[in-house]
Amino acid sequence: MMATKHVLGFLLGCLSVSACQQKPAYLHETGLLVMDKARNDNSFDYFIPCTFNDTLSFGQNVRSIGEHKARHISTGALEFALLNVSWPSTPDSFYVKSSWEQRSYLSAVELTLKRVDDSSENTLNDIDPIKLAGSISVSQFYSGHYRIVRAKKIILIE
Repeated sequence: MMATKHVLGFLLGCLSVSACQQKPAYLHETGLLVMDKARNDNSFDYFIPCTFNDTLSFGQNVRSIGEHKARHISTGALEFALLNVSWPSTPDSFYVKSSWEQRSYLSAVELTLKRVDDSSENTLNDIDPIKLAGSISVSQFYSGHYRIVRAKKIILIE
């Protein structure tokens, strides 16, 4: 009887310790990946978590994104593969018509992200709005930085 109480106490202790540990470092989300055209130290990429309707075109899906929060992303080794399957856009339009210097690359993706900083807090930081594709205005970033460990392109009609 005494051994059963010790085993039960040990199991309850293990459960309470595991419940108090930090959130998992990995996220699995679908959304819009936005990659800067400049692939240097001054460029930055971000990811807007959202859902896509596969009966709508990519442009219609982009125009229907109502989310204004994004995550800082590092593309890592997947950088050029992701660029090759992305659509260019200027802040004012989905298809680039002019101003190639201001373009970004957009891609509908399902990502597995790994948090690469130590902070477990996931607050929002207000920023000056970033206009994208004529309709999206990102005005907040989640705290923290993430690295893409797995990417899956979502194919939508043009």
